[in-house]
Amino acid sequence: MEHLKKEHVIKLKDALLLLNAIIVIYSASLFLLSTRYISIHYYARDFLNKVSYITRSPQNIFFESILLFMMLVFLLLDVGLEVCDSLR
Repeated sequence: MEHLKKEHVIKLKDALLLLNAIIVIYSASLFLLSTRYISIHYYARDFLNKVSYITRSPQNIFFESILLFMMLVFLLLDVGLEVCDSLR
């Protein structure tokens, strides 16, 4: 780990945060679009009859997941700055 410089650690952390942001946005979008598609077209009726709860507003899940991810990024950046400062 000694061969990693502060700049490399910061770049790696930023790349992982970007990758995680893409994954969260993709997952939330997939949930939103698939729920809307099933609701609009009344597909998978057997599946929908067996499900105990279907959210009324998939948009809330979409925006809440992105908001929670942004809070997580804020926490990681704050902790990450402390870790990078300790590497000096």
